[in-house]
Amino acid sequence: MGVRSGPKLPDRSDIDVITEDGTFNSSAGWQVTPGSLGDGDNWSISGGSATIDGSQSGDRFFYMDFPQNNYYKLIITMTRAAGTLSLSYSNGTVTSGTEMTTSGTYTHTHQVTANDNIYIKADSSFSGTITNVKAIQTDSSGAPVSHIILCLDAGLNRSTSAMADAGHPTKGVLTYGGPGVEEDYQPTGCKLITRADKTIVQGNDLRAYDSNTQSNWAGPATGAGALFTKVSGSSANGFFGYLNTGYGFTSNPVVGRRYRLLVRAKSSSSIHLRFYDGAGAYHYFSADVGTTLKTYTFDFTCLHATGAFIYGTSSFSDGETVYFDRYEVYELTPWLDVSGHGGNGTPEGIDGLTIEDGTDKRGQGLKYFDLDGTDGQVKVTHYSDLITAKTWILWFKLDSIPANDTMDSIFQHSDNWNNAGGISLQMIYGNFTWSWGTNWGGSCSIANSTLSTGVWYHFVGTSNGTTGSEKVKMYLNGEIKDTGTAAQIPDDTPTHITIGNGNGGFTNGQIAAFQVYTAELTHAQIKDMYNSQRSRFGL
Repeated sequence: MGVRSGPKLPDRSDIDVITEDGTFNSSAGWQVTPGSLGDGDNWSISGGSATIDGSQSGDRFFYMDFPQNNYYKLIITMTRAAGTLSLSYSNGTVTSGTEMTTSGTYTHTHQVTANDNIYIKADSSFSGTITNVKAIQTDSSGAPVSHIILCLDAGLNRSTSAMADAGHPTKGVLTYGGPGVEEDYQPTGCKLITRADKTIVQGNDLRAYDSNTQSNWAGPATGAGALFTKVSGSSANGFFGYLNTGYGFTSNPVVGRRYRLLVRAKSSSSIHLRFYDGAGAYHYFSADVGTTLKTYTFDFTCLHATGAFIYGTSSFSDGETVYFDRYEVYELTPWLDVSGHGGNGTPEGIDGLTIEDGTDKRGQGLKYFDLDGTDGQVKVTHYSDLITAKTWILWFKLDSIPANDTMDSIFQHSDNWNNAGGISLQMIYGNFTWSWGTNWGGSCSIANSTLSTGVWYHFVGTSNGTTGSEKVKMYLNGEIKDTGTAAQIPDDTPTHITIGNGNGGFTNGQIAAFQVYTAELTHAQIKDMYNSQRSRFGL
């Protein structure tokens, strides 16, 4: 069973270095030398293209910052009337093999070896037009290098409640299948903490209720599975299996972690099956087990590591039977980071993955984690690439918005929001604030009153990685909402990113995706990402 394809992400390490929103303009980051852009003896920009007419008195350069020692593939489309266009990956001296002497699209891959720049050079006789330049960072073999370092997405079916892999409900619902389909209910990549053979040994995994013995029960002498037959004089209650080592478990469950119970059972008439927490007097689930062998599963957060058990109630009559042949418990993985960097998220205070009624364009229900505003959050263990990451993305929906004299934290990568060295998104004192290298007051902000409850938003916060003026940007639903300036380059090394919580308190709402990039995504990339995902959220 494969994982369905997820939402579109920007091309791997794709940097549109000469156009922004389809228009060639000076804000795209290129500079010219010698002279000034469009001074009559240099490149001019008009109608989305860069043109030089051949009247220049010498070589004329476009150049842009590309960090030294990295490899970059440049793809250039140009028309030529005369002269030579070429590239330099070092000090403005032409890099051998990059000469372009006819109209067309060219691809060149080299290492930047000096000056932290790549130059596009028009010689003194070049007359022509550049219509597009695209740069892709690669490794030494030319393979693209990805800038995405964290990707948590409920829609990718990789989550705390792996039942979504089989298309089944995942929150507070006991589900069942038929003979031979139990493999569909096993979570992918999760730790089995019961025996590897997954079968039941009578007396070890499930025991008769009477004083932990089987004296009043008849069972099979050999073979897999456990068959209980109620005989006259036995306890009104039937059987149980403790949720701890010694009853088929290879390791104890841990309080607070998420697990999946999987049993396969049938009875001669009908029994009532409970998964019961004796220490806390809490029923995880109750269900009737009928005469057909079916697989029953339930995802739960462990409340008492040594107190929970499977429990057959007093609905038996003398001579009736119940049969079990599978008994498994899996420790469910965290919210998996599908970027491959291992930044898995650990949900806390959240009852698994919610699947909304209705379907998206792929025929699936919208999937998200529901934050209750009290204790629901997702934690991602800090790692060094996050400290100065330049693009932070979140799909979120609010159930409530804090009053103007209160606050909530949507996410925070800082142990103390008063420090300027962190990165965060807050709702505080009536403002929705994006902070990159600033304290809770934010580099960018808009009024909370511009947001609505019950509506999905695609937030993107970016920085070019400097403290330059207006280099921090905030986007909502593909549109830029504010720009600002960082007080410093972030340097906080907190224990975690907390999503849905921070110094401002817990957020009341939903989150469906959280992504982080080391590069600053362009407005065009952000708008394309939003447009490719919006229908999934009913926008």
